[in-house]
Amino acid sequence: MLNSQYVCRYLIPFVAITGVDKPHYATWVDGSYTSIALGVGGMWLCGWVVVSNFFGNLGLYMAEMTKDGFQLAGMADSGLAPRDTSSGTPRRSIFLSFAIIVFMCLFDFDTILGVDNFCSALSSVVEICAAVRLRYTHPEIDRPYKVGLSDARLTVAMVVPFVVGVYIVGNELLINTTTMVLCSVTVVAGVVLQRCCLDGVGGSTNCFLSV
Repeated sequence: MLNSQYVCRYLIPFVAITGVDKPHYATWVDGSYTSIALGVGGMWLCGWVVVSNFFGNLGLYMAEMTKDGFQLAGMADSGLAPRDTSSGTPRRSIFLSFAIIVFMCLFDFDTILGVDNFCSALSSVVEICAAVRLRYTHPEIDRPYKVGLSDARLTVAMVVPFVVGVYIVGNELLINTTTMVLCSVTVVAGVVLQRCCLDGVGGSTNCFLSV
């Protein structure tokens, strides 16, 4: 039921503006809904679309920050993010996430999508490599769940997702110069932060447990 509501919310406005076709669909770009609403219903409909877009984006942002806040709390439990001494909430990490989101708003949608896909695919590739490597180097570690495959079969099963992930990483990295620079800075910053943690806490990655 909920999925059908989501589909209708996108499909009904799209069908309506396609039927109007003013301006012609070939000229549509990001933000064309407001121009179409202005031509169809005047300023009041244009304003209504702008307000609706604002609250829709606000809801998406709040949902994303809630999810990120939960992940940051887990990172703080593992010593990978600093906690606030008074409340225990990783406030600085949440504010940093907010600052990154505001900074990314300066770029166009294709650049944002490229950086997001790059980071997501790269994290998946790293997780695949870690899963296979730990099978061979630390088979005795307790795991929350077990994959019912032998070491060799697990390695073979991970080949296809690994190749797809590497392709996505390379493809998104080469979309444009801006995406390449942002992705490179992200990777370098992550490597530098990890090295600082390892050098500062005697080789342990739990560099924020004492913060």
